[in-house]
Amino acid sequence: MADGVIDTRPTPPPTILPRNWPSNITFAPEYVISPDLGIEALPPVSPDQQLKHKFPTLHPKPYAAPLAQIAKIVDPKHPAYTQNGLFCLRDIPCNTHIVDYIGLVISADSDVVQNSDYVLDFGGGGTGCSILAQDGVTEIRLAVDGQTIGNEGRMVNDARGVPCNTFEQFDRRSKKAVKKAQNPEFAHFSSKSKPNVEFRSYVSSKNGEMRMGLFCCSTSGIRAGQELLISYGKGYWLSRGVDLEEMYQ
Repeated sequence: MADGVIDTRPTPPPTILPRNWPSNITFAPEYVISPDLGIEALPPVSPDQQLKHKFPTLHPKPYAAPLAQIAKIVDPKHPAYTQNGLFCLRDIPCNTHIVDYIGLVISADSDVVQNSDYVLDFGGGGTGCSILAQDGVTEIRLAVDGQTIGNEGRMVNDARGVPCNTFEQFDRRSKKAVKKAQNPEFAHFSSKSKPNVEFRSYVSSKNGEMRMGLFCCSTSGIRAGQELLISYGKGYWLSRGVDLEEMYQ
């Protein structure tokens, strides 16, 4: 502020850290724009683009609470044993918007994309968010990197190789489901988890920018106590030299 001018703007509230947030990761409730992009904020989604790709307009969710919470993985058979996961605190119906995926917004062509395990294509599937370079012609596709800065969305583990509690995967009230789960013929099916959440693009009701949200994709919903699991895609694991068949053993 200039000399003699009093700043009367209210002081922004301090950032509240989610429960069990790791101390070595910077928490961010909003997207952080990389200085390399030369922009101060994400461009708003045009009405034509929103209509074409059928992006819903929703209120941002930087925090997973009260729907989900970070917790330590305690099952030795879990691929992420001793690390963190995101777990459901209450029953979540299908298509529920749980939390956003927040991080550092970078160019999708950045070297960071090849070296980070937490990069998500901003928009994905050809519907991604992009900006114009300084030449006014070249388009720069954007990505979100949650490696060192982000929110609870970065805690979601891949479903591959994750053992599941049969009685959490099936409705406890269904005798038929319990009987099916105890049948050896269904042992392989019931011993491995399946993705129950997925990333979807939407338009913020606050400022019209594109955001990436984590939504429940399980038709039966997610029961309280279950881990939120997503599919990283086969390409993610193959690019890291992981044997997918060995992962399922």
